[in-house]
Amino acid sequence: MKLISPFFILFFSYPLFSQLEINLDIVFEATFDQNYIPLEEFTNLTEGLGAWDYFFDEEIVLTYPIIMPGFEDRPINLLEIGAFSGIYLGYSNWPDDPYELDLEIFPIDEFILVSPLYDPMNSDQGDILLYESEELLIVEYRNVGIYQEMELGDGNLFSRLNFQIEINKVELCVRFKYGPSNLSQGMQDFFFQGLFTGLLFGWFYEESVGGSWIEDYEHLYGLVSGFPNDPEIVTVLESRDNPFEGIIPIINFYPEEGTIYQFCFDEPSSTEAVHNNKNNWQIYPSPVSDYLHITFPESFEAQGKNYQIQLMDVYGKLVLEQSIAEHQYISVQTLPSGIYFAQLKAQNSFDIQRVVISR
Repeated sequence: MKLISPFFILFFSYPLFSQLEINLDIVFEATFDQNYIPLEEFTNLTEGLGAWDYFFDEEIVLTYPIIMPGFEDRPINLLEIGAFSGIYLGYSNWPDDPYELDLEIFPIDEFILVSPLYDPMNSDQGDILLYESEELLIVEYRNVGIYQEMELGDGNLFSRLNFQIEINKVELCVRFKYGPSNLSQGMQDFFFQGLFTGLLFGWFYEESVGGSWIEDYEHLYGLVSGFPNDPEIVTVLESRDNPFEGIIPIINFYPEEGTIYQFCFDEPSSTEAVHNNKNNWQIYPSPVSDYLHITFPESFEAQGKNYQIQLMDVYGKLVLEQSIAEHQYISVQTLPSGIYFAQLKAQNSFDIQRVVISR
């Protein structure tokens, strides 16, 4: 499904890079003995999901896109989900934009098939649920069965799983929340063989040049390994020129109830809370609650008399505009919390930076 983002349309003149670059770290944290809280507000996707297949049965356009640092002009606005233990999020505006973004999330293993076992004759069926707000996106797998168990023992589906995928769009953190589970000995033995658990963020490039197709990609993996009480993350950055050829990290257990795995995307320089760009202007802090400060180099006064700062929401709607003098600030107190983009306009050029308003 190809979507044309209104944000991309607004900035269609923003130059495409000959090659994008992922400049992100993944910070991992595991906590245990946390209360597992099932969703109370949700959209039930159960009836729309087929059983036991790897097809994306549901394609959902997000109301509030996910904005990744360094890829602000390509909002991730599509969720694809099926009857297996992972979700796919992406951005695509091909062929107008030859770059696509992927965010793949797999809290058990992307090849484990799960199903709510939707059947009026089944008294022990489950649900696959969705919740979205401006800040959060949550997919909950409630009391789902596991396809692989049909090939174990007598073929009865004794096991049931409860877990959530939570994405905080402001913090840019993905959390796997594991709830109560009932695993047969056969399923425990099956999981002991290894589970590919974690996430992937990346881009894929495809364009026809002179009658030949050119393809390129870059993927950043965050994969969990280690022991139940001491898991760790292995990060892998691979590309077409540098494919990953090592041993794939796995875990050989299903996390216990109350376990939370957290993966946060972090810009290496983000701890300074100051963003720089090609015109050497600085905008800070981010997150911000009241006043956003903008500073310029000493040469600004001579060459920048016509500068204006514009703030836009994730849909490209202009929400604030102001002329800028040297060492200026603007008030964002009237704007609600969320993700915005600050655009500095000067004659025939402009720069864009991501800003988070949080209170």
